[in-house]
Amino acid sequence: MSDTGKWDGSPSGDRTGSALGDIGSWTDQEVFRLWVSAMMELRKREILRSFNTPTGDYAEWLVANDLGLTLENTSAAGHDAVDSEGTRYQIKARWLAPSRSSRQLSIIRNLD
Repeated sequence: MSDTGKWDGSPSGDRTGSALGDIGSWTDQEVFRLWVSAMMELRKREILRSFNTPTGDYAEWLVANDLGLTLENTSAAGHDAVDSEGTRYQIKARWLAPSRSSRQLSIIRNLD
């Protein structure tokens, strides 16, 4: 936090060094500011395509890069990416939080 009260991309207080320090000692506001900063940077790098929780966007980016797919516009119905032959792919991912045991997946929509 800068002296002006605006976020300068770094946490406030004495948190210098090779790591961010003990994030558990940060205020809620500092953690949220770091989250926003990280989300903005990931969008700038075109890794994320929305401001939703990044699990789905990141999975789509990973799969598309690994398989040589082209990501579609975020509003493309029923698919996320296409290959060079026009085959459409709907990419699903989930984050398994340590505190949750549910294995329920989201619905696959508009599948042709």
